[in-house]
Amino acid sequence: MLNYYQSVVFLGAFGICVVAGIDPDKKLLAEGIKFAAECASTDGIKFGLCAEMYQEGANIGDSKYDECKCWISCVAKKMKVMKEDGTWDMDGVKKIIDGLQHPEWKAEAEKVLPMCKEASGGTKCDPGFNAFVCVMKNSEKAKTYVMQMLKAMAGLT
Repeated sequence: MLNYYQSVVFLGAFGICVVAGIDPDKKLLAEGIKFAAECASTDGIKFGLCAEMYQEGANIGDSKYDECKCWISCVAKKMKVMKEDGTWDMDGVKKIIDGLQHPEWKAEAEKVLPMCKEASGGTKCDPGFNAFVCVMKNSEKAKTYVMQMLKAMAGLT
């Protein structure tokens, strides 16, 4: 498991590599990476387990994945796209989408939002997780990016 310092260093390095493809949105990306590192450090995330959760055939209802589900909600709350009660702050979501500068990522977000904005249900961390699963199913760009990050982080733990 990575400590906070290792998480920040890794996510920072990973972010620098990704920024080449999303340069106009580097401030938002950096903020997301920072929050992901903070939440991972606080919650003791096992990145290999989180990567496993998204593999074909994984039983995402298994309680062993609960930490990963809560990690997503933690980041969403820090990004101000989810309220403390686990419901989506659509004004916050739209603000981020409206602020995207990279045309491909903005178009992708605008395509996926209508499909995933109603994803909720469950308790505690499930609403954030359910929306994230929806995005992963409907956006090959998002899925590729997230899986690369999780696999790279799993190799460091």
